[in-house]
Amino acid sequence: MIKADFLRTFSGKNLPFFQELRAKHPSAFVEVTMNYEEVVRGTHVEKILSISHRWMEPTQPDPDGEQLKAIKAFLVSSAGKRIELVWIDAGSMPQHQPTVGLIRSEQDTADFKTMLSQVCAALCLGQRTFPATQPPMLTPRPCSPPFTCAQVNMLYLGTTVLILYDLSYVSRFWTQFEAWLSMQFATPNGLKSAVDTKNARYHIVCIQGAAAQDELYRKALVDTWATKTPQQAFDFLSQPDVTVTNASDKRNQLPKIKALDATVQGAFQAIEAQLLQRVAASAGAVERAKAELQKGERECQEAKAREDAKVVPLAEAMARAEGEAAAARAAKEMHALAIKRGVMPMLMERQAAQKAWEATWPPGLKIEGGSLRGKATEYVGLYMLDGRLVNGRPAWKHTNGSCWIAFSGTSWIAQPEANLGQKLGFLMLTDAAAASPDASSATWQASAGSGSAWASQPALKCTIATAAELSAAQAAAVLRAKEERRARAAAAREASVKNFRGPCADRCKPLAPCFCVSADGEAIFGCVPTERSYFLPACLHMALCPQLGCDPLGSVEKLGGEGPRQGLYVTTLMTTLGLCCIQGNSAATSEDSNEAVCCVQVESFAFQQENDLRWYQLKDSNQHAIVPGERDSTPQPFAPLGSASAPRSLV
Repeated sequence: MIKADFLRTFSGKNLPFFQELRAKHPSAFVEVTMNYEEVVRGTHVEKILSISHRWMEPTQPDPDGEQLKAIKAFLVSSAGKRIELVWIDAGSMPQHQPTVGLIRSEQDTADFKTMLSQVCAALCLGQRTFPATQPPMLTPRPCSPPFTCAQVNMLYLGTTVLILYDLSYVSRFWTQFEAWLSMQFATPNGLKSAVDTKNARYHIVCIQGAAAQDELYRKALVDTWATKTPQQAFDFLSQPDVTVTNASDKRNQLPKIKALDATVQGAFQAIEAQLLQRVAASAGAVERAKAELQKGERECQEAKAREDAKVVPLAEAMARAEGEAAAARAAKEMHALAIKRGVMPMLMERQAAQKAWEATWPPGLKIEGGSLRGKATEYVGLYMLDGRLVNGRPAWKHTNGSCWIAFSGTSWIAQPEANLGQKLGFLMLTDAAAASPDASSATWQASAGSGSAWASQPALKCTIATAAELSAAQAAAVLRAKEERRARAAAAREASVKNFRGPCADRCKPLAPCFCVSADGEAIFGCVPTERSYFLPACLHMALCPQLGCDPLGSVEKLGGEGPRQGLYVTTLMTTLGLCCIQGNSAATSEDSNEAVCCVQVESFAFQQENDLRWYQLKDSNQHAIVPGERDSTPQPFAPLGSASAPRSLV
């Protein structure tokens, strides 16, 4: 297998063949062992990536380097950053390309056949002595009985798979076989689709001509293979239009597809047997340790001797045996629970381990001390656990809301949010082994700002914050958040009314959140989307538009209350219902003008008052409300005037 970090930093245009990599970069290879028990448990899914791709040319799988580019992009993405090892056929198996001068030796040929047909595609490794310039090569190692290795299948069924999809991908036997395997996961009853489940392991990247319609091709591939049973996969891949370079590959692999259900069932049975054996063995060890302890205690009592020298070691041995027995029972229960929930057992174990790890994270940190200058002084104080992971480690947010402590990959850095996870900040603790900065005994360093050198700060300390400190910090954070929301709301209100003009500008400002006047005072748009082809009855334009000098609330005071105001609106509406006006100057009616105008065939006009908040409601002839303040939105159904849920009508 090839180290993922080697590929992340590899600068070549395309990946060399195995023999060249072996000669020039022997340290790029790593030995890995896999069997079917590990496949069905999902042991290698998180750390190993297998590449499913098509050779673009008979003598070169990636002549223009597009495949390597896609692999490197995936390895640095959030989905691929945890990958440690990569398997790709041309770089992981000895190749034979006489036309380009690449001859496979007898030993390489034997290893190639072993990888392909017996030892799980370079995963079951044995021991052999090689020259110091060559990496360890591969020899058969039998997998656990009663089943045999299923060649390359194990890679695409038991690891994360990156599918490099080009326009000819679906015409080839190997690529489609690999795609189907990548979309399955093993259960005690055989293979089952992993698509849209927590067990999904595949990632599809469209390259070359397929990149232009990425979503279309990805969906088509998933729809083709996601739900196929082994028998259906066998039938599909047996068709003559599914081509393969070496016809013997197809003949040899097809019969094994039908046997996959039985193979994974056998693997689960073997795991169950191993777990039962472990539970029984550990329980027996506890009984033996208990008997030894009791015997030691009796002998000490009879000899009236001190128990320390003899009994204490026996008690420790019994405690260890009991711990192993508890772990064995927990493993068996976890395995059964994973099967019940339909997830890979290793996924369940990782989730449990993740929760246990998260429980060790300090809920709050406190940084204090030191002789800090410049920007570094802002990073002293309390930090609260944020819950997000940065480079695989937790991050803490300062109570001031703008400073963070996060892991850069090599150091703990106090930094602004914009630089999270980068090696940029104002405080630095270089200790990659520390699970959190409070657990480190290393010395902090500080920088005053841009261009300033790092200075050692032996007096600067990071400790776990107390519950009282955290409680006070949380209360302050809640209060600060409320104040920030109020400030934002006030700024938004001010921005929405600052440009109002005309004789009633002051009276309209309080209604700005629900009124139909643009923020710049140039157009009314709250009732309807403003477009040049829309019209509004003149009475409503007058009633709603401060720019024409109206006073929407003035009628209440000037005309003496509800009755006169209602009479004014009804009279105006009835007498001018057929009249329309176009907002703005005469240029607004020009075909070349971009100035917006108001529109709608209004059927009725309603006024509603609740406490001290008043607003206007328009309805079109289809009984749809025209909502103030929403531009370019589809009108929503509105209750007929007069109904219980409708605002009080003025018409």
